[in-house]
Amino acid sequence: YRQTITNLAQLKTARDELWEEIQALNFNVSTPLGAAYVETMRYMMGLGVYAPAVDSRVTVNGASTTYKTPIKADNQCSANYVFALTDGEPTETASVGGNSSGVLGASCPTSTSTYPYWGSSDYRSTWQCMQAVADWGLSPDKNQIGARVRTSTVFFGKSDTNTVNNLTRVAKVGGGAYYSAGSEAELVRAISQ
Repeated sequence: YRQTITNLAQLKTARDELWEEIQALNFNVSTPLGAAYVETMRYMMGLGVYAPAVDSRVTVNGASTTYKTPIKADNQCSANYVFALTDGEPTETASVGGNSSGVLGASCPTSTSTYPYWGSSDYRSTWQCMQAVADWGLSPDKNQIGARVRTSTVFFGKSDTNTVNNLTRVAKVGGGAYYSAGSEAELVRAISQ
């Protein structure tokens, strides 16, 4: 099937599509960052669904039980990335421990020497689980599909030292980078690096 396109203005870049998706997000009063990140890694690895409501377009046969991985088994040289975007520190755990143990095959490590965290102990497990899952995703010998998935983090909003330190650590453990973005232009600049 061939199609000739004469009006290039109708084409969208991946950057344009990403920005449209970000703009369409609906925010509530909580930030379940850890749970959302772990669910994203489940999607990347083609694992079972943990979240209560999932778009059937990203699951096997439209059922809401197993994700369809976007990683092609025959193309192990491709780079695979997760960008965890947040407007602040997690304010809801949303069962991140249970979700993570289903991915890791064990409970999240609690050693602060392995996975340190900064700030409130209320969300210590969230930050430690995110680091453990980032480490797991980066290690083909640890995860189920034998692929490397790098994690980068992006912080929107007024920064605070603890959140920046934790997001930086998750990105470092995940083989990615930490970015700060307060506007569309800063987001584009960050993900274009």
